[in-house]
Amino acid sequence: SLTMNEKHSAICHLTFYETAAVSIDTGIGRPTAKLTVKSDGIILPAVGASLSEVRSASGSFVDIELSAKITDTSASMENLLLQCSYRYGVLVLHYTDGSKKLLGSLRSPILLTYEKSGIPAAFVLSVKGSQPEYAKFIP
Repeated sequence: SLTMNEKHSAICHLTFYETAAVSIDTGIGRPTAKLTVKSDGIILPAVGASLSEVRSASGSFVDIELSAKITDTSASMENLLLQCSYRYGVLVLHYTDGSKKLLGSLRSPILLTYEKSGIPAAFVLSVKGSQPEYAKFIP
């Protein structure tokens, strides 16, 4: 059953782009961002992904935390994850209703980390940090 904050559609996959692979047109305070992609991103199948965004007490930044699970623990999937890990970039969150959100920006890129854990084993991806604003929708 869905909790109150999960009534919107769920994240079904993620696309990681290194900062050099994109240009982003966004203005502070705008709810949307225009993403121009210069080279292919890396598509990651996400299961049970959740994004938490909490504005700081001072209001000057937003603490973000993204967690996602990938059940494919093959060597080829791990190779993809290695290509995304500890590299400055942005993440596009793809939702089941077709909407997309952009996490990170060129000035404030995200860092993706992962670990293998659980039984059965899965890769658990996480992004933690502070952003100047909430994740923006990509039209």
